[in-house]
Amino acid sequence: MVNFVQGLIEEDENEIEETKKSSDIMMLYADNVISYLIELLSTAVQANNEAMLEQVLDLLNSTAGLIEEEFGKYFGRIMPLLQEILANVEGSTPEQMRLRARTIESMGILIAAISDSYTPGVVPETDDGKKILEMV
Repeated sequence: MVNFVQGLIEEDENEIEETKKSSDIMMLYADNVISYLIELLSTAVQANNEAMLEQVLDLLNSTAGLIEEEFGKYFGRIMPLLQEILANVEGSTPEQMRLRARTIESMGILIAAISDSYTPGVVPETDDGKKILEMV
């Protein structure tokens, strides 16, 4: 899956002209890919598997960058898991600090991906921003 997403990103960056852009190709698989990534993220959070968390965060970041505003429909399912990472990972070791930093980075990437198409209701209007700042 990593190679699939990275290949789409490289293709998009190189602006290879084919019948469909990389983002269009990713949209064909987005529901399945993101559902699987959410399942992996949830499993990794529950198991506190830092290596798996980092890999899944990378894939989510790449996927969000490819499908951008279309990522909004998945946002509400992913952000609580990212908040859970921040709440549960102490940051007392270098590995934990790196994971917390990558989680915060992912939150920013996901927000940036949907920010151009923000409409009320896509991102639940809660105190999530305040909660995130308190966790940091």
